Amino acid sequence: MVIMKEKLTDLKECYEKAMKLVETESKHDPENDPYKSHYAAREMLIEMQNNLKNVLSTLAAEDNPDEHDVLIYKAILGFILKELGRISIFVDELKTGENYLTESTTVFEEFKMEPVGIIAYIDALNNLGILWSNRNNAENAKKYLDQAEVAYNDFKASKK
Repeated sequence: MVIMKEKLTDLKECYEKAMKLVETESKHDPENDPYKSHYAAREMLIEMQNNLKNVLSTLAAEDNPDEHDVLIYKAILGFILKELGRISIFVDELKTGENYLTESTTVFEEFKMEPVGIIAYIDALNNLGILWSNRNNAENAKKYLDQAEVAYNDFKASKK
């Protein structure tokens, strides 16, 4: 299966729309519905997540899937999961946010030493550290922040 440029363009446009809702449009949400834009962005990202999981399932069923295609789709899925985690935390759905961020780190784990994965992997770990810090659990926060630091140092050392 060859990644179609059209499919990637559609994913990029949808992701950019969702991020615009979070970063720009949310500033104009009404007081009686303060998370309106975040919820709209979340719905878009959940739809993208489901589509990507279907694509990855289809690729996995192939006899000889193109590893580059799998990597690209997994990277996009990891980014979507990370943003879903951040949005969930922002709207005070902490457990849901934790689950999304944890799933994101799991997706990125296998290619965290690649440029396409390291930044998002570290970002997800840092967000988990912040989440646990806000829960007044310094031990868990430190665990995630230490993992982020190790990942960064390992990646940096591997690129010398």
